[in-house]
Amino acid sequence: MATGTQSLNALLQRTTIDDHEEILKACNASLKQSKKESNVLHTKAVALLKLDRYEDALRALEDGGEAVKSGASLERSYALYKNGQLSEANDVAKGILDDRGARH
Repeated sequence: MATGTQSLNALLQRTTIDDHEEILKACNASLKQSKKESNVLHTKAVALLKLDRYEDALRALEDGGEAVKSGASLERSYALYKNGQLSEANDVAKGILDDRGARH
């Protein structure tokens, strides 16, 4: 049986880059099989951000625990910012200043 990440990868290969609703549906289907799949939760959070669903993105990141939150600090900071939680967004952003990806 395929893992959640493998199933998600197979579904994502059939979608377009701009089809965030489809990506979200694929993530939700994958999470039914494995609720704590960190790659799937991260992908779900990004899709929710693209759909301007900032509170839902924060919830998805929280569901993944510390591993997902620390691996998606940029996304978390952005969602907090867009959700009006500026102080918390700033604190998270300060923690990623040394991250190579955040400098780009």
